[in-house]
Amino acid sequence: MKFRTYFLTLLILVLMSLVTFSSVFKYQDSPQIAAISKIGVKAQFGCIEHKTPAALDDDGKLSLLVWNIYKQSRSDWSKALDTYSQGRQLLLLQEAALEKPLRHWVEQGQWNGNQADAFRRFDISAGVLSLAKELPLRACAYTELEPWIRLPKSALYSTYSLSNGQTLAVVNIHAINFTYGTVEYRQQISTLASLLTNHTGR
Repeated sequence: MKFRTYFLTLLILVLMSLVTFSSVFKYQDSPQIAAISKIGVKAQFGCIEHKTPAALDDDGKLSLLVWNIYKQSRSDWSKALDTYSQGRQLLLLQEAALEKPLRHWVEQGQWNGNQADAFRRFDISAGVLSLAKELPLRACAYTELEPWIRLPKSALYSTYSLSNGQTLAVVNIHAINFTYGTVEYRQQISTLASLLTNHTGR
């Protein structure tokens, strides 16, 4: 009798957890990319292209920031980002939640942004976010499902024009880390590595 009660209680708790999880977290089966600009946020599947963007670098000089912003959970994230982004042409942020304060920060700084939508939490998109002073030639979103927690991790592959006429390939990735072994991690990395291998330029 005790075992049956214990089992039913456990089953109810598991079902409640699954229902709560699915109501809080949602994700697309196909990778979705968002373009963030002064006119708002535009989302589409796959890739975004721009015909003739200006060069990203400053006469051969390029400075970038890589930062896991952890869904802007720190109260002083905007001040820290103000400081870290000074003099940078390219910002690669991981675990960026596309809430109004972050969108406002992007617009105020006159950044151009692309986000790979890993998942939505309470209908707020979260994933890697690449910000630059100039538009990319092309930006593509990639996702890979995390085996344990069953939420996707995201990556962005972008190419930018350089002042010497070449193009720069940039990967912004939030890699799989909750897994048995390395199969899913290797799969995520190998997809992006093949893109870099086939790239001509920097």
